[in-house]
Amino acid sequence: MKIITNTIVKNGMPFIPYVLRAVEPFVDRMIITVSEKSTDGTAEEVARFALENSKIYMDRENVSNPGELTQIRQHQIELSTGADWIWFLDDDDFWTSDQIKGCIKAMQQAGDDIDAFSVNPYQVLDKDHEDARWINKKYFTKFFKNVDINYRGAWPRDLIYKGDELLYHKSNPRNPIVPFKFWHLAAVKGYSFRKNDLLNFNDLEGKLIKLTTKLPEEIVELLEQAYRAKKSG
Repeated sequence: MKIITNTIVKNGMPFIPYVLRAVEPFVDRMIITVSEKSTDGTAEEVARFALENSKIYMDRENVSNPGELTQIRQHQIELSTGADWIWFLDDDDFWTSDQIKGCIKAMQQAGDDIDAFSVNPYQVLDKDHEDARWINKKYFTKFFKNVDINYRGAWPRDLIYKGDELLYHKSNPRNPIVPFKFWHLAAVKGYSFRKNDLLNFNDLEGKLIKLTTKLPEEIVELLEQAYRAKKSG
């Protein structure tokens, strides 16, 4: 089974090196498209990672407006030749090895009646809290078979289809939920493609609740760095 990750990133520091390095041992190839407008060292970090590891394919994008990122995602699908499964890995998705192994086992055991898997992340608000509104409610299609995949709609409202069939867990039984989780860091990173504070997109202020699982130690200091940078910027 061959797994290829697809990632688009702009200003992904300080998390992007950790996000990529956590996943790299478990996949066959990583396609990473970096925005030409990135200004925080992300491009240099990804380029350094690509020099270290032959699995990495680094591409660049310079869309005139964020809605065009849908076409970049479709191009990544086209670059994912030979993949059995594609892992939709955002720059703010931090996975631990036990959760990755669980997802890979689910992919290995998936029959012909499964096209994709959805997961419910921890929506991290700070190093001690997550958003209670996301628990068992907000799901993402993160893994899908590489068969006739196409993205439709302008980013960030784009949706994933297999042919003409929407891969959405609520309406498609071929996209079941699996009980594995990652730490979603969108609310604590610096802003990337979106120009405002994101509240009109997803209300990232959230409803604080103590993290139901302890955040990995390697991420805690990064969260504190990101928080300080966000407050000062």
